[in-house]
Amino acid sequence: MRFLGLPLIALALAVAGKAVADDVSRPVPERACFNAPETREKILANGLADPFAILRAQAAEQRAEPIAVKLCRHGDAFVYEVDLLRRDGRLIHSRIDARSGRLTAEQKRH
Repeated sequence: MRFLGLPLIALALAVAGKAVADDVSRPVPERACFNAPETREKILANGLADPFAILRAQAAEQRAEPIAVKLCRHGDAFVYEVDLLRRDGRLIHSRIDARSGRLTAEQKRH
């Protein structure tokens, strides 16, 4: 019984190592959004702007009601995706650089 446990442990470690190697070799998705706990962690770890301040500033600038803000990663950049609702019922989607608090270059072109 004692000798049977050692090969099983070795097999488990080999399988786990293969899974980790496969996970590292997967390409990073172009866009990934984070839930609330992950967002708090990313803000602290990367010195990102306060999402609620961004949401309020965008709402004031666009003269619209704030709906939602979420942190996403687009390639190598952290971006806040902001949703606002105008009085005429139009929904406004904005992408704000999470470090600087400014519209992304992509957003400025639209």
